[in-house]
Amino acid sequence: MEKRLTKKEAKTILKYHSALYLRNVYDFDCQEKTNFWFIINDTTLELKDLSSRCRNKVRKAYKTFDYRPISKEDMINQGGYEVYKSSWSRYKTTQSQPLVREKWVEHMLNNSEEYYGAFDKESGTLVAYCAVLIQNESAKYTELKANPDHLRYYPFYGLIFYLNHLLIDERKMLYVTDGARTISEHSNIQPFLEQNFLFRKAYCHLKAYYPWYIGLGIKLLRPLGRLLPEKGQYLLKLDSFQRPVSL
Repeated sequence: MEKRLTKKEAKTILKYHSALYLRNVYDFDCQEKTNFWFIINDTTLELKDLSSRCRNKVRKAYKTFDYRPISKEDMINQGGYEVYKSSWSRYKTTQSQPLVREKWVEHMLNNSEEYYGAFDKESGTLVAYCAVLIQNESAKYTELKANPDHLRYYPFYGLIFYLNHLLIDERKMLYVTDGARTISEHSNIQPFLEQNFLFRKAYCHLKAYYPWYIGLGIKLLRPLGRLLPEKGQYLLKLDSFQRPVSL
C-alpha cells in the first residue's frame, strides 16, 4: 500500500503528470472506521463457516459445474467473450459499454491476469469466469462474469468458494480482494461477498488532491448534489470518500 503523501509531494506529482486528480490511499486495514475500504478475505473458508442457505447454493453449484483454470487461448476460443457480453445485462447502472470482440481479445492478450472458469458438467460450456491478478502475495478479483441464463444454478457461489480455497489454502495468499469501494456500485458484488463469504471491509485512509481549479469546481458543485449529471455525481461521491465518518 502507498505511503501518506505530503501536500508538497502531491503537488509535485500532479504537476509532473499534468494530472487532474491524484488519489492517495494509505494505512491499509487500519483499526479506524473510514469512508474508504477494500473488500478482503484473509481466512480459510470451509462449508461449515457459511450460512445454511449459502452452503446449499455452493453444493448445487458444485453438482452443476466443474471449476478449473482456463488459459487465455481457451477463453478466446471457447466462449469467454459470449459470457462477458451477456453479463452486462445484469448491471443496474453503468455508463460503460461492453467491448467489441476484437478489443476484448486484445485486452485478454495484453493483461497479466489468470483465469478460472465454471463449466457446465453436461455440455462442457463455459458459463462463468473470474480474472485474478496476483500482486505482492495477494490476489485481486479484477473481473467476475456469468451468463445470466445460468445464474439459477449459482455459478458464482461455487466459483468464489473454489477460488478462496485455491488462493488462501493452497497458494497461501495473504488475502483475496475484490478491490476498493466503488463509486457506481453497479454490480452488487461487494455486498454479495460480505454477506455470503465472510469478506470484510479493510478500512484505509484516502486523500484526494486536485489542481486548484478542479478543487474549486467541486466546492461550487457540491450543493447541487443529485441535480448534477451522473458523471458529476460520481466525482462528488469520490470526493466524499476522504471525509471522516459521521457518527
